[in-house]
Amino acid sequence: MPPFEIAINDSILNDSERARASQYRQPADRIRYLATRVALRKLLGFRLKLKPAYIHLITTQRGRLELAGAEQRLSFNVSHSGRHAGISRANRE
Repeated sequence: MPPFEIAINDSILNDSERARASQYRQPADRIRYLATRVALRKLLGFRLKLKPAYIHLITTQRGRLELAGAEQRLSFNVSHSGRHAGISRANRE
């Protein structure tokens, strides 16, 4: 693993997230995926008062990420464009 990838703490990711990251052929794509997923888990963990590793994410049939179970009181979206990623969130009523 190149040294610049070590800076991303992927210990909060689950096995399937790490496996998906390893499938990216280009290091820059892998880094973007890891950085975005780690940031998402940290933001959701902060908002839900949970450790990021305890966030349970599921993927819908349409490929959209959602929180599982009781955590569904929070809605979010992840968007990518080139080198940038955006994460938005909203409380569900």
